[in-house]
Amino acid sequence: MLLLAALTAIAVCPPADAPGRVKCTAEVRSEGARISWADIVITSAPAFVVPLRGRMPPSDATETHDDLWKFAFAIVAKQRGHGELVLRVRAVVCNGDACHAEEKEVRTLVSVGE
Repeated sequence: MLLLAALTAIAVCPPADAPGRVKCTAEVRSEGARISWADIVITSAPAFVVPLRGRMPPSDATETHDDLWKFAFAIVAKQRGHGELVLRVRAVVCNGDACHAEEKEVRTLVSVGE
């Protein structure tokens, strides 16, 4: 019997004082299994935000461990505002030689000048 690992993900975009570039981070964590592959896709952004890239492939991970992958990415705030950025996190997690794909939706607030 294959036990599925618990995949969790979080994203954070710190509040910015003024429009411009906002640096965000995302973390993907697996409890009880090894992450062999992961990426991040921005699926929705507030109207005042433009993502610099829509997808962060595995090669863009800033840190990789068996149970934790970290990504850094940037968005550009065109004006002041407050809204939700939505990401899709995809990962392949493995227990020994048995691997399976998982997907999670992650939401984080973007606040600029508020």
